[in-house]
Amino acid sequence: GLAHGNYQVRVVDAYGCGDTLAFDISEPLKLTAYELSSTLPTCHDYSDGSVKVGVIGGTMPYTYLWSDGQNSDNAVKLVAGSHYVDVTDKNGCSDRKYFNLDNPNPVVVDIPDVVNICSNQTADLDAGNAGSFFLWSGADSFESVAQSISVKKAGTYNVTVTTPVGCVGTSSTLVNVSEKEINANFLLQSDAYVGDTIVMIEISWPLPESIEWACPDGVNIIEDGGDEIMFVADEVGSYNIGLTTYNDICMEQTFKSITVNPKDQKPVAQAQDKGKIIKSANVYPVPATGPFNLEIELNEDHDVNIEIVHISGKIQTVKHMKGDRHYILNFSNADMNAGIHTINITSGNESVTKKLVIVK
Repeated sequence: GLAHGNYQVRVVDAYGCGDTLAFDISEPLKLTAYELSSTLPTCHDYSDGSVKVGVIGGTMPYTYLWSDGQNSDNAVKLVAGSHYVDVTDKNGCSDRKYFNLDNPNPVVVDIPDVVNICSNQTADLDAGNAGSFFLWSGADSFESVAQSISVKKAGTYNVTVTTPVGCVGTSSTLVNVSEKEINANFLLQSDAYVGDTIVMIEISWPLPESIEWACPDGVNIIEDGGDEIMFVADEVGSYNIGLTTYNDICMEQTFKSITVNPKDQKPVAQAQDKGKIIKSANVYPVPATGPFNLEIELNEDHDVNIEIVHISGKIQTVKHMKGDRHYILNFSNADMNAGIHTINITSGNESVTKKLVIVK
């Protein structure tokens, strides 16, 4: 056969007559396979992807051989990953083309493996994946088709999430329930001024086994009494204070905010120096399982007003003491409610709050 190029041929008959013909033999375009279209697998690890190839050059007809053995120009039922096709033309010329199909992300159902709650709490579980279809099952034939659920009973809760295109994700949570109750609460004023001594008092009931405070940057603690913290904020701003209580297997959190204003905005009456009258105040024993004492020491002789208030807001007792510097008061808890109380002590323009726990 002739290679590609320019040629001439001359034909002469028996009488010497002839003619010359010029012609060109061209070379086919190089055989090249390319991606015409592709479809990723619908879901993670599915095998419904596809790739369709086109071909330019070479000499038809073409044959196709894919890396998984398929032999058409459109490979189907492909998994994510690398694939290739060998395209061969009539003359035995061939080209190999590689393709890669990305694997879609799996449906992630991000709920905890275990949730521990007390008898007065609920376990809140959110399967995420908004817009999907949900099916929950759990303790005592529990069922729900909501994205999020709140449950109080112990047991394993399973969820199946199906996306609008049919992708599926599953997960489960074990909910443990303690017979005990838990609460998190504390006292904190809503406003103060730069340089003020701010007191926060933990008043959770039932009494937690342990507590943990969360104070942001800018809070300078000057006295840490465990359930009573005194601090100073040196900068203007809003401070978010957190308290976490622990009881048996459970925990509870609460947060409160205090706004600290510029010192020069403090009212004149409040701007006067404090701490000149009330030197200290202590209540004992803690907790009070019977009679308890309140000892107040002042820096000068002065009247004192005392109010004991239950956490429910019920006033338990009120006392007015006159003209002394050192007071020791004995109280009976017989007529007082069990639980957390505040003892509000006022002398002149000063006030101090102490925590009282009565256990019966």
